[in-house]
Amino acid sequence: MSKIMYTEVVRTTNMTEYKQKEREFIELEDKTKSMMSTYIRKVTFRSDIIDSPIDYSIVMEDMEDVYVEQKQKDMNVVTKELIPITKEQANDILNGNYEFLKHSEDTRLFSFYESIVNHELIPAYRKEFTRKTFHQNKFLDIVFDVAMSRKPYTTNDFFAPKGFSFKTDYSNLRMSIRQNLTISKPMEQLLAYEKELFASNG
Repeated sequence: MSKIMYTEVVRTTNMTEYKQKEREFIELEDKTKSMMSTYIRKVTFRSDIIDSPIDYSIVMEDMEDVYVEQKQKDMNVVTKELIPITKEQANDILNGNYEFLKHSEDTRLFSFYESIVNHELIPAYRKEFTRKTFHQNKFLDIVFDVAMSRKPYTTNDFFAPKGFSFKTDYSNLRMSIRQNLTISKPMEQLLAYEKELFASNG
């Protein structure tokens, strides 16, 4: 994913509402709608000296894909970019070895480096959750973050085996309704798959 922009309404919810939405999608015959599940770990950086206009996090999806997440909010529009990095690079950053970012050809990673240095960004807290995304259409998603755990960041066990160091609370759910201003990565993949399927059947 390069960049996605969306407006978002967020509220807490419960397992009953989530299960109802899940049943609705399972029983749907409308193939233009889809459901996707992603296991996410995230370490978010914060500064004690200044409120940074850009939020940075290290994000891992399904224990495989790792990114630097760059997130901004202007009024009610969220702009999010995911910049791919390796697990080794993520470990280096979390261990305070981030000088390599200064030499990156990706200007977004260089901006991350500048924010770490100038704003004294440090890993502040970590989250773990399963994200259930219900695609209503290519521009509207209903997102449930299930079993969310959030705690202060104290040690780098970001790549610990799943379920090893993160405790989950299945009563802690958050729901957001996202009106995408650009097509999300999962929907982009779905549309590409449908196009390929149509071509092979044609």
